[in-house]
Amino acid sequence: TLFQIWIEPNKTGIQPRWDARKFPKDSRGGRLEVLASGRAADKDTDALVIHQDAAVLGGTLKAGEE
Repeated sequence: TLFQIWIEPNKTGIQPRWDARKFPKDSRGGRLEVLASGRAADKDTDALVIHQDAAVLGGTLKAGEE
Protein backbone atom coordinates (compact mmCIF):
# COMPACT_ATOMS: atom_id res chain seq x y z
CA THR A 1 0.00 0.00 0.00
CA LEU A 2 1.28 3.44 -0.90
CA PHE A 3 0.13 6.64 0.78
CA GLN A 4 1.06 10.00 -0.70
CA ILE A 5 0.40 12.80 1.77
CA TRP A 6 1.30 16.46 1.27
CA ILE A 7 1.95 18.50 4.42
CA GLU A 8 2.68 22.24 4.33
CA PRO A 9 5.96 23.04 6.15
CA ASN A 10 5.90 25.32 9.17
CA LYS A 11 8.63 27.55 7.68
CA THR A 12 9.16 29.24 4.34
CA GLY A 13 12.10 28.29 2.18
CA ILE A 14 12.00 24.57 3.00
CA GLN A 15 12.86 22.53 -0.09
CA PRO A 16 10.09 20.11 -1.09
CA ARG A 17 11.14 16.50 -0.60
CA TRP A 18 9.79 12.99 -0.45
CA ASP A 19 10.76 9.95 1.53
CA ALA A 20 9.78 6.30 1.69
CA ARG A 21 9.98 3.59 4.30
CA LYS A 22 8.40 0.20 4.88
CA PHE A 23 6.08 -0.08 7.86
CA PRO A 24 5.30 -3.79 8.30
CA LYS A 25 1.68 -4.36 9.30
CA ASP A 26 2.60 -6.99 11.89
CA SER A 27 4.64 -4.45 13.88
CA ARG A 28 1.61 -2.25 14.58
CA GLY A 29 -1.17 -4.78 15.13
CA GLY A 30 -3.72 -3.52 17.64
CA ARG A 31 -1.97 -0.19 18.27
CA LEU A 32 -1.10 3.08 16.57
CA GLU A 33 2.46 3.74 15.41
CA VAL A 34 3.98 7.13 14.52
CA LEU A 35 4.77 7.00 10.80
CA ALA A 36 5.87 10.61 10.25
CA SER A 37 6.42 13.43 12.70
CA GLY A 38 7.92 16.83 13.29
CA ARG A 39 7.30 16.73 17.05
CA ALA A 40 10.26 16.78 19.44
CA ALA A 41 8.72 13.88 21.37
CA ASP A 42 9.08 11.63 18.32
CA LYS A 43 12.62 12.58 17.24
CA ASP A 44 14.16 9.34 18.57
CA THR A 45 11.70 7.08 16.73
CA ASP A 46 11.91 5.55 13.26
CA ALA A 47 9.27 8.00 12.01
CA LEU A 48 9.81 9.91 8.78
CA VAL A 49 10.66 13.56 9.50
CA ILE A 50 8.26 16.35 8.50
CA HIS A 51 8.66 20.10 9.00
CA GLN A 52 5.47 20.65 10.98
CA ASP A 53 4.25 20.36 14.58
CA ALA A 54 2.21 17.30 13.66
CA ALA A 55 2.34 13.53 13.45
CA VAL A 56 0.89 10.93 11.08
CA LEU A 57 -0.08 7.69 12.80
CA GLY A 58 -1.09 4.35 11.35
CA GLY A 59 -2.35 1.09 12.72
CA THR A 60 -4.07 -2.15 11.92
CA LEU A 61 -7.13 -2.78 14.06
CA LYS A 62 -9.48 -5.71 14.04
CA ALA A 63 -13.23 -5.18 13.93
CA GLY A 64 -14.39 -3.85 17.30
CA GLU A 65 -10.92 -2.71 18.46
CA GLU A 66 -10.43 0.89 19.52
